[in-house]
Amino acid sequence: MLEQGIIPAIRLGRRWIITRHAYEHWERTCGAQSGTGLNRDTEVTVCELMAVNKRKYKSGKVAWYYQFAPPGSTRQNQNLITASGFKTKQEAIDAEAERRTQELVRQAATGGVAAPMPTTLSMLLAEFMKQHAEENLAPKTVERYHEMAAYIAPELLTMNISEIMPLHLSREWTGC
Repeated sequence: MLEQGIIPAIRLGRRWIITRHAYEHWERTCGAQSGTGLNRDTEVTVCELMAVNKRKYKSGKVAWYYQFAPPGSTRQNQNLITASGFKTKQEAIDAEAERRTQELVRQAATGGVAAPMPTTLSMLLAEFMKQHAEENLAPKTVERYHEMAAYIAPELLTMNISEIMPLHLSREWTGC
């Protein structure tokens, strides 16, 4: 049914991504209560749609809008996507489904990662300090981590991560 376009969806490899609205609409119109006729090796992700909201202005004019957090957003950094000015609820639902689909395709195309992977130990440490330590740890702990990182041998810091073996780390820690 997904392959035939009966349910609007996007295929990403073996996975199909469909909106909850599209799935529920298909269930209502086809009367299917269980199973979708999908192959066992196919995965389906049903996206939860945020409620479409109605805004009523003092002038009496009614406008519908949607708002959702894009894939990969966190509680601290949601970067909500909002659009408003729709005349009907259905128009807002359809626009939200389209925009959410665009965001999922964009994320899949970029792999969800904006920066390149760290290749050296120094790059990995810098990434750790930026993404984890500075956001989740106390300032004094971060300061101490920077002090300890200064003691790591420069040769080890410039090595490719894939080349670092347990023996290298053992020698670094024991000073041999």
